[in-house]
Amino acid sequence: MTAITSVFVDGEELLGFIIYGLWRDASAPVGRIELGPIEEGSLRAKRFMLYGDGWEICLYEVSFDRPEHYWQAVTGIEEALERMLQAGARAAWLGSEGLPFADPPDLFKPEWMEGGVLLARTAGGARFGRVDRVGFEPLTNAEMERLDLAARGSRGTP
Repeated sequence: MTAITSVFVDGEELLGFIIYGLWRDASAPVGRIELGPIEEGSLRAKRFMLYGDGWEICLYEVSFDRPEHYWQAVTGIEEALERMLQAGARAAWLGSEGLPFADPPDLFKPEWMEGGVLLARTAGGARFGRVDRVGFEPLTNAEMERLDLAARGSRGTP
C-alpha cells in the first residue's frame, strides 16, 4: 500500500500526486482542464504534455504543503479522473513521483509499469484501483493488463 504520494516542485519533494490522461489518435485540449475539488488547498496544479506517434498524454502535478489539504484532495481524485475522460481522454489514472512510467506502446505494460498506477478509469467505463484515507493500493499486474486492453480498445471499452 502506498500511504502518501508526492511530487517534486523546484527540487523539493512535497505531498501530491500526478493525474494523467491518455489521448490516442486525437489531441488533448489546448486549454486547461478543470480538475475540480482536488485543486482546493493545493499549492499548484502544473500541466505538462507528452507526445508521440499517435498519442498524447496530458498530466497535472498537484502539490500540497499541508497534510489536511492533501487528504481532502484525495477524496476528489475520482472526479478529477472523470473530468479528464470528459475532456476526451481514452484513459485517466493516478500516479506519483518515483513510480514506474513508460510511454506508449509500453504504457500500462506490467513489465515496464508494475506498481506505477494507483487508480484508473477508462472512457468505456472500466474502473481499476482503490483509494481511501489510508492511501492507495497499486493496480495488480492482471489489472494493468486489463487497463492496457481497455485503453487500446474502442473508446476504452474493456
